[in-house]
Amino acid sequence: FSTVAFILPGSELRINALTKRAGYIKVEVVDFDGNPIKGHTFEDSDPIIGDQYRKIVTWSGNSDLGVTQGTPVWFRFKMKFAKLYCLDFE
Repeated sequence: FSTVAFILPGSELRINALTKRAGYIKVEVVDFDGNPIKGHTFEDSDPIIGDQYRKIVTWSGNSDLGVTQGTPVWFRFKMKFAKLYCLDFE
């Protein structure tokens, strides 16, 4: 699924989520026109696994969202055996 486009309120994305043992969540950052941000694609996304509270989302170990704060973006999510409860920015 994906979010609607919005203005970034921070430089890091944190999530609350729960996955089963065989599950995961991956996140892709997309610009306003629908193009993935280089270095922030599903392939670069570090999988989120387990019971996570305020987990910082990372891409190849980097938590930076790849765009400056105040830029319009949206997020795509790939989820398998997972529940996503909250998105938060810092």
